[in-house]
Amino acid sequence: MYRIRWFSSERRLKVVMPSMMHGCVGSWLIQTINRARGRGLMSDDWEDTIITAIAPEYKNFIGKYAGSMKEADFTIIPLIGPNRKSLAPFPSVVMESGRYESSAQLKADARVWQEGSAGAVRVVLQVKFYEADCDNNVALDLFISRTAPGGGPASQEQYHIVPAPPQPQYPSISLDEFYAGHCPPTMDPKTQITLDLEMLRDLVGVCFRKRDAPSP
Repeated sequence: MYRIRWFSSERRLKVVMPSMMHGCVGSWLIQTINRARGRGLMSDDWEDTIITAIAPEYKNFIGKYAGSMKEADFTIIPLIGPNRKSLAPFPSVVMESGRYESSAQLKADARVWQEGSAGAVRVVLQVKFYEADCDNNVALDLFISRTAPGGGPASQEQYHIVPAPPQPQYPSISLDEFYAGHCPPTMDPKTQITLDLEMLRDLVGVCFRKRDAPSP
């Protein structure tokens, strides 16, 4: 099944064909969260206050992004309201992956999520796959865009995943970001959940090998 994303401010339509790679990066984020929970960085309230969802559709963007439609590969959505029985209007963290977008398009995609939600989407993770070169070597980068409530200017970080960088890198997402400022009292909003880039590199390697394996 394909996914359609409409960017009203640019009058641009993007059709995304999900692949094993899309599932690969989603699995990485799930494993990252499971590891953090296993280490006691989240309380048991996580299960009752956060929803994880694959490709829910969002059309409620504001400002110049009104009318846009987006479906991220993977979303994390806080539960809000009395007794946390309602979904937040926007996810707090979204993950997208792609191959053909330029750096400018990646930033434009992140702006739709973050400016179009007035900063409710605190973190946008974007995994960028690059076409194989003449020696059949591939490359992969992770971009992290962060913003604050109100949709202020977002910062963007770039991490090289494949090939591996000379020095290990340890980006993280805070519980305050996961909960978009509404962390339950049983957890410390300053707690940082480390994104294991080596694990992402290993999972991507598995996916590439499976993709390139000869058919039986």
